[in-house]
Amino acid sequence: NLLEEDADELESIYEEAAQKIETLKGRSYFWTCLRQFHKFLMLYGAPSVDFTDIDGYVNDESGSANFNIVTDIEFSNFKKEALKASAGKKNTPAMRALIAAILGYRCGLRRREVQMSMIKNFPPGKEPILCVRASRFASLKSRSAYRRLPLLALLPDDELCILFEFYYSRLEAAGTRDALMFCHAETPQIPMPQALIFDLITSSFQLMLESKGPKFRFHHLRHTFSNRIFLLLVGADRPTLLNTQIPLQSH
Repeated sequence: NLLEEDADELESIYEEAAQKIETLKGRSYFWTCLRQFHKFLMLYGAPSVDFTDIDGYVNDESGSANFNIVTDIEFSNFKKEALKASAGKKNTPAMRALIAAILGYRCGLRRREVQMSMIKNFPPGKEPILCVRASRFASLKSRSAYRRLPLLALLPDDELCILFEFYYSRLEAAGTRDALMFCHAETPQIPMPQALIFDLITSSFQLMLESKGPKFRFHHLRHTFSNRIFLLLVGADRPTLLNTQIPLQSH
């Protein structure tokens, strides 16, 4: 029953439905119809949904998707401010925002994948990885959505350290690896609302970017990750096409 779902669940349902449409024109028409349908649902008590925050959303007026990217300087500035605001504490709103942003910017995770990440998805060791997989909290869009991401190759030293300091603090607080990475301490099995994870990221980047472009969205971090990986593969296969080589992280 769609009227019983919260905004986060509705965003996930709409996102998964859009993935089934192959053409840009088809997706544009789909989003136009869906926005009207959701307005109807809201008449009967459904929560408001910010469609521009849904991954894959296509503007129904221009027929174009928002594929902005974030520069290294912009992300570094965000990281610096988040670390300053967290003041060395591990489970502050600023630290949660930083971890979520790292997972989007460096690993390409979707909002829902970040929100539903579990402690056991981050096995530590000499070659730590991030396992993006289905759980009792969330399913994956398809088999190809399952990933094993090599964190040593994707994260610089300082961010790898930040991530696993957060990991160990969450593990200590929860007492089990079968708990969520983003949750309140007293409810380790209940996902934290997306607003408490992502709103600070959005407002921080928007403040930095000011009027330089369209409003910042979390999926801009994912687009940046995809763009970086694409250029990395191009550089490895056709190095003469790029002026600057983009290496993987070396530790």
